[in-house]
Amino acid sequence: MNFSRRQQQVLLALYVLYGIGLLWYNSAQRSHTLTSYRLEFPDPQEQLMYIDPPIDINAADTRELQFLPGIGTVLAQRIVDYRQQHGKFQNAESLMPIKHIGPKTIQKLQYYLIFPE
Repeated sequence: MNFSRRQQQVLLALYVLYGIGLLWYNSAQRSHTLTSYRLEFPDPQEQLMYIDPPIDINAADTRELQFLPGIGTVLAQRIVDYRQQHGKFQNAESLMPIKHIGPKTIQKLQYYLIFPE
C-alpha cells in the first residue's frame, strides 16, 4: 500500500501518541503497584485499623498505646507512669485520674482496651 506524505505523517503521529499512552499507562501501573506494597509505619492517630485484638492496657508500652484514638506520645507516657505508680487499671474509668483523659476519651478508648486479671 502506498500512502501519501500526509497520511504517513498522520500515521506516525498516531503511533507516537499510542507509544506515549502505553508508556504513561505502564508507569502509572508500576508506581501504583510499588506504593501498594511498600511497607511504612502507620501514623498512630490515623491507622486505628491495626488495633486487633484490643490492647491490654496493663501490659502495653508507650508505642502500642499511641495506636489508640486520642493518645499521643505524651499521654501514652502518662498512662505508663500512672500504671507504674498506682498499679493495674481495673476498667476504662480507672484512667480518669490521668491528666487530659476525660469522659470523651474514655468513651473512645473503651472499645480498644482489655483489662485481664
